[in-house]
Amino acid sequence: MERHDIVDMMRQLQLSGMRLAYDDVMRSGIQHKRSAAEILGDLLKAEIIEKTARSIRYQMSAAKFQVMKTLEEFNFDASPLNEELVRSLHGGSFLDQTRNAVFVALNLGRNRHGKNTPGNRYRCQHSKDPPSRQILQRR
Repeated sequence: MERHDIVDMMRQLQLSGMRLAYDDVMRSGIQHKRSAAEILGDLLKAEIIEKTARSIRYQMSAAKFQVMKTLEEFNFDASPLNEELVRSLHGGSFLDQTRNAVFVALNLGRNRHGKNTPGNRYRCQHSKDPPSRQILQRR
């Protein structure tokens, strides 16, 4: 079977990840004398990576974020966020100190019943109990 026939079948089956990686995977497989199963495995991995990336792109567009920014691009001066705390969370230093992280989410929009909600805030009550027994209290 010719290359263009295989690529055409991948297009018909909507296997864009495999189609994009086909030439590289085949070239590498032949050079390294890999088995057909190993080459097929590499093509399947490429398809999984492509589908995962497509799913993430879709979810990001569906979330309708105004602008995507990295931590370095974010303007902390124009935001009420604590820069030191955010960078600490990003670095994961709280894990080394075996500290818990509690995130507070505000719901300032409409709830599922269409009624306006002022926002619910919850905090975790500190105790020596394991996290599964700690109580979330409404503020």
